[in-house]
Amino acid sequence: LDVDSSNHYAYVGISDNDPATQPIIRFAQRNYSVTEGDSGQIYLNVRVVLSEAATTAVRVKFDTILHAGATDGTDFQGVHRWLTFDVGQTAKTVRIPIYGDTVNEAYETFAVRLSQASGGAQLDVDSSNHYAYVGISDNDSPSFAHAALHSDWLI
Repeated sequence: LDVDSSNHYAYVGISDNDPATQPIIRFAQRNYSVTEGDSGQIYLNVRVVLSEAATTAVRVKFDTILHAGATDGTDFQGVHRWLTFDVGQTAKTVRIPIYGDTVNEAYETFAVRLSQASGGAQLDVDSSNHYAYVGISDNDSPSFAHAALHSDWLI
């Protein structure tokens, strides 16, 4: 045994070779709903979130896409833009204009999609989380002329 007690210890360094986790980008919720007005526009806020704060700037493409019934330019204003999460941010909100009218309509929907994540973040591995769906409820009653076509509606 060595008389110098400092030689009785060994120092070991451990390097972490696990890949760093990347923040996951997804919608805060999968379904949104709004009731249209009679005129003008209201705004629907859609939230996009990161699973953890960004350590570098993160970008993702946000697009409205047609789904079932709702028409871009008539029922809503399409949004096609890049969202940028700055360092430390975990959420972004996109405002989508919803147009009002006085036309009796069925329930209409459209979708929003996330794509092309960059900057050290990734889209959720479950591709169904790349989409959220927006339902627009009508606030208008059927017109008398429309109701007359459907006499079974009359009491």
